[in-house]
Amino acid sequence: MFISLVRISARNVIRNARRSLITSLAVLIGTFFIIMARGILNGLQDGMIAAFTETQAGDVQLHTPGYLAALEAFPLHKSFPLGAELDGLLAGVKEIRAYSGRILFTGMISNGEDTTLFVGMGVDPENEYRVCPRNRRNVLAGGTALRPDKPRGVVIGKGLAKALGATVGSELTILATPRPGGINGMDVEVVGVAEFKIPGIGNKVVHMPLKAAQKLLYMGDDVTEVVVDVASGADVDRVRDTLQRRLAGEYSNLPLVPNTWKDVGRFYVSISEIQDQVLAYVIAVLFVIMVAGIVNTMLLSVFERVREIGTMMAIGVRRFRILLLFFLEALLLGAIGAVAGVLLGGALVSILGRTGMPLPAIGTFRGTHIHPSIDPWYLAEVVGVALAAAVVAAIYPAWRASRMDPAGALRSL
Repeated sequence: MFISLVRISARNVIRNARRSLITSLAVLIGTFFIIMARGILNGLQDGMIAAFTETQAGDVQLHTPGYLAALEAFPLHKSFPLGAELDGLLAGVKEIRAYSGRILFTGMISNGEDTTLFVGMGVDPENEYRVCPRNRRNVLAGGTALRPDKPRGVVIGKGLAKALGATVGSELTILATPRPGGINGMDVEVVGVAEFKIPGIGNKVVHMPLKAAQKLLYMGDDVTEVVVDVASGADVDRVRDTLQRRLAGEYSNLPLVPNTWKDVGRFYVSISEIQDQVLAYVIAVLFVIMVAGIVNTMLLSVFERVREIGTMMAIGVRRFRILLLFFLEALLLGAIGAVAGVLLGGALVSILGRTGMPLPAIGTFRGTHIHPSIDPWYLAEVVGVALAAAVVAAIYPAWRASRMDPAGALRSL
């Protein structure tokens, strides 16, 4: 009997092909745009996070307790030395591919006539580009990244270079407050100009060799953070937890706290959460539109088939089967549109994921391409939710059809 109901529901859908096509097309368009929006947003978020982790944060960072919560920017007194013990801590975690020590600080930079503030990053030229490879790629043509044979060579942000009229080969002077206090200066040479795509401070960044920064700031062999690159596909939270266990056990004498990029970059996490919330509202509106379309179609079907429904009841078809028949018709309309929309959307996201999708030239995303992506499980979820929405949409029309009085229905026409 159930198979017969399925056949009848399919014939009823086909019988009014134009209306069914319009309804299914509405579902198709809705699910297509849901998949596209989620895929593009995934690509945008992945690109944003990759830009952050591959230029600033790495995947995991090590700091002394209280460093991230310190009131003053980049506190130099919360530092720690690099050494064999730290190497042993990190070498014991198989997911870690590379790590590099850094010093973050602020100061003034001058060309002899103009002076401006900058954000400095003392980095190890040999290891930094293994952890944050985009820092090398961000250097514009005509310059080079930091090199061991240029102990006082610096890479400065494009905006900073423009403000100071500096180019590759320019001599500049850096002034900073060292750890003991006071002020210290150092003459440096610009070896590269980079477009650091860092919101807010990108135009004010200066990269300099770690040893030069340690000398400028009287830091000895100390650094203020160690950035860690985790193997692709590895869970950064699990790596952090592993480091926490090792620091609480055999390396308890190291006063360090591991943090993931999520802990360091709360701004990026908040932006992603806001984007997800906005998308959720848009998806809800699209599903409401789809439900309204199916409700309209099913109600029209009920009104047009009053005598047919009365005849079915008169020959002994139970009300439950009438109810089930309309549910099946709604499911079929929803399934046709949802599956087609998901397939089209998933295919287009896959193509754009391989070819890349250019973003408009806005702020730090100037000239950026994103690669949309979608989780196959998300495709299945969208189909499932669309089918559930179709069932919800059919509740009132199906109930109304099943509650008809057979005699009244037969006399209605």
